[in-house]
Amino acid sequence: MDRVKLQNTELHVSSFCLGTAQYGTSISEAEAVEQLNTFYDQNGNFIDSARVYGSWEPGIESKSEYIIGKWLKETGERDKKIIATKGAHPFLDRKEVARVNPAEIEKDLDHSLKMLQTDYIDLYMLHRDDERIPVEVIIDFLEEQVQKGKVRYYGVSNWRLERIIEAQKYAVERRFSGIQINQLLWSLAKINKESLEDDQLVVMDESMYRYTKDTKLTTMAYMPLASGFFEKKLAGTLTEALKRKYENKVTEELFSLIKEYQYSPITFNLKYIQSHDFCSIPVAGFRTTEQLTDALKAVGTKIDPVTLETLSEVRGL
Repeated sequence: MDRVKLQNTELHVSSFCLGTAQYGTSISEAEAVEQLNTFYDQNGNFIDSARVYGSWEPGIESKSEYIIGKWLKETGERDKKIIATKGAHPFLDRKEVARVNPAEIEKDLDHSLKMLQTDYIDLYMLHRDDERIPVEVIIDFLEEQVQKGKVRYYGVSNWRLERIIEAQKYAVERRFSGIQINQLLWSLAKINKESLEDDQLVVMDESMYRYTKDTKLTTMAYMPLASGFFEKKLAGTLTEALKRKYENKVTEELFSLIKEYQYSPITFNLKYIQSHDFCSIPVAGFRTTEQLTDALKAVGTKIDPVTLETLSEVRGL
């Protein structure tokens, strides 16, 4: 797997990032460790987690970070692995209560460091935003964590464009490093925003795309495989939920191209995210190691530039 350098950082990461949201819940610890080993053996070094990942079931907390931490300790070579994790997500039993403030961010950061059994986090992202809190307060606090050595670089997930612009302007004024990565919902299949149950999720749209293209802000695309929409559409097994989420004119045109060009849908999905003139990295998780292996093969597949350009033109971003 290729490595890419993240803009304005010293980080060289694999061009695909392994997602771990279900580690310790629907994915057993044994399966999770097998995936981590398989990924690392294939030159994958970029792993994404969050304080709330693996906390989806009662009585289980931060199991994803816990499993990754054990794996880091047992395998060593911490300096060769790039760990991204996120904090400041509302507690799952109190989703209406925002937690994006210095006190709560610090609690989550220290908890993540403990679970991951590491002295530092390569990329620390805020999982949500609270627009009642001035960006100056948030950026000042994150910069303090960089100075303390707890965090190498920081970023955001599910932040509106206006808040990112405001935060970056303040960072420039203070000569801070600023936001180095933006994680948001983005896939080849165009999502119908009205289908989202969580109104805090931020989707890559035309304005965000133009800003990203102009500033070269590194992007991590979560749900880049669109829950297997194209594969299931080919197989005739689409659920009503997936139809509501992704069926539209743009996605139908893309589906016709997938059938015409005869690449696997997973190859199209991943290569589309990686094909832009800024650093964009897909992050995805898998139920089995076999599915992960198929994705890694897709990452290594070559698609001619003209085909990728056609995909992008139809997609509209």
